[in-house]
This record gives sequence, structure tokens and C-alpha cells, in this order.
Amino acid sequence: MSTNQAPRASSSDSWLAALLLIVSALGLGCTPSTAPRPTPVQDVEVARSADPSQFHLVSSGAEYTCGLRGGGLVACWGNGASGQTGAPSNARFKQIHAGPNHACGVLADGSIACWGNDPEGQVSRPNSDQRKDYKQVTAARDHTCALRADGSVVCWGMYEPRGFSEDSKSTPIPSGDGSIGFVQLSAGYAHTCGLHANGTIACWGRNGMTPSPEANHDLVQISAGGHHTCGLRTDGSVSCWGESEWDAAASPNGNDFTHVSAGYEHTCAVRLDGSILCWGAEHGPNTDSQRDAAVLVSAGFMHTCALTVDRDLQCWGHNRFGEATPPVVGEASRRPNEHW
Repeated sequence: MSTNQAPRASSSDSWLAALLLIVSALGLGCTPSTAPRPTPVQDVEVARSADPSQFHLVSSGAEYTCGLRGGGLVACWGNGASGQTGAPSNARFKQIHAGPNHACGVLADGSIACWGNDPEGQVSRPNSDQRKDYKQVTAARDHTCALRADGSVVCWGMYEPRGFSEDSKSTPIPSGDGSIGFVQLSAGYAHTCGLHANGTIACWGRNGMTPSPEANHDLVQISAGGHHTCGLRTDGSVSCWGESEWDAAASPNGNDFTHVSAGYEHTCAVRLDGSILCWGAEHGPNTDSQRDAAVLVSAGFMHTCALTVDRDLQCWGHNRFGEATPPVVGEASRRPNEHW
């Protein structure tokens, strides 16, 4: 087990103030009792600049990690044996997600690119789908789902207990609530969940259990993990449900959370003060006062990475393939079999 932290970046008071204004505008730094419903931040960039030394998004996969840099470039590092660290080198992205063994991203023009393991067609988006109105994409083990601007969802690949269309490798997922579309998606190991605009969610795939009716309300951000799912509520509390041998599906106390991420057998959440609480299987310390204040966190298989207010990445946990060692400026994605 190894803990790796990116070096702290120096910031002027004005730069920090600007960042805090951005966080506050997104509902990430407001008092839960008075804040409007925050914008979902799961796998969505928080702010953007052209500075390639800054990260704006991080997504932890099984034994690798991908980050979105300033200017829209993607860097991936860790185990690239299946091509999952081979992100397109010159493409510009708006959003990315690292699944267990493949990753996908929404390009600047609204189209989608995927790379990595593809035994079930989870990387091979249907050729007939040339739309460029995608807002988000999320990757599970054997399938991929993407959210369109109109709130509809399309998926390709295979999920249990039944697969998508063998002819098109693509099946739209019904909203399940009339005209109320989705505003965010999150794929776990073998299930995917979608957040409706009314604060309820629907899940599909193996272990894709939707919460009970009395718990399925007031959700503003969701995260699907190994065999469990968690959601952030309007009051700043976090609720989790599903299965876990290590209590990763337990719901933490408190209502001061701003972001939650469900890993394979552990879960982490960011608090209002930028600290991080993790529970479930231990892959590094549950709390660490030495970490910089975080904006969002991404829990992977056995490692975790956080994006700080200074747009650094700090990672901890298992590091066999360098998945918890973010690259420095100038280092591109690692190709298959090029381990750190």
C-alpha cells in the first residue's frame, strides 16, 4: 500500500478567492440548509483553464487513473495492459470516466471516444450513432452509457442479466418517469444508475438496485460502485445502498458533504471544509489532515484520487502499477505494458 500526494501549488489570495467563488457557484461550498440544489459534479469538470499543469477532473479505474488537464487534454496512468491508458493524444475533451478496464470521454464537439478492453463491444460505439449532443459518458465493466442534451440515455455493450441489442449494440434506457429526463449517470462494476431532474434515480444491470421509494428522493449527485450505490442529498447528507462485505454501502453520519464517490469496496465523500471521509475496505487512511482541501474525490478499485482547490491531484492506496502516482506536466498517457 502506498500513499502519493501531488506537491502543493502556491496560490495568491486572489486566485484562491476566485476558486472559492467557482466552488460556491456550483453549490459545492454552500451551507446545505440554505444552498440551492448543487450541480452534479460526478465526472464533470468543475472549472476550466488552458493551463496544462492543472487538472479539472480525475476518474479512478481498476488499476489505472485518468485526469482531464487544462485545455481539454487527457492523461491516463497505471496498468495499461488492455489499452485503458491509451487516451487519444491530441483530442480535446469536456468530460471523462475511467471504468474497470476501459475509459470514455465526451469530446469538445459533443461526440464520444472510448479506449481499452472491448470484449463485449463496450468501447465500440455504434457506427450509426453520429450524434454530437452528448453531455456525459460513464463506463462499467462490460457496457457504456451516455447522456444526451435532451436527457435521454443510450447504452452499448452488454450488461447482466440481459444484453443490449446484438444488432446495434445500442439500447436507449427509458426515463421511467414520463417526460422527466436524466441529468447525470454513474456506472459501477456491472450496473448503471441515472439521476432524474426531480431528484429520483433509476438503475439497471446486475446489482443495479434502485433505493426504496421512501429513500428515492432529494438526490443531487449519485455514484455507482462495485455492488453498491451512493447519493448526495439536498440537505448535504449521503445515503448508500446495495451490497458490500466491507460496509462500503453504509451511510455516514453528517449533513456537510458536497460530493460522494463509490469505489469497488470502499466509498469516499468530500465535506464542506474540503476534508475527505472514506469508509469500507481500507486502501489508505480514512482521513488525512495533511491533504489539501478537496473539490471532488474519485474512488477506484483499491486506490483513491482527489482534486484539490489548487487543481492538483492527490492520490493514495494501492500503487502497484503507478495508478496512485499522477504524472507531471509533459508526461502523456502511458501505453499498454508501460508501467510506472
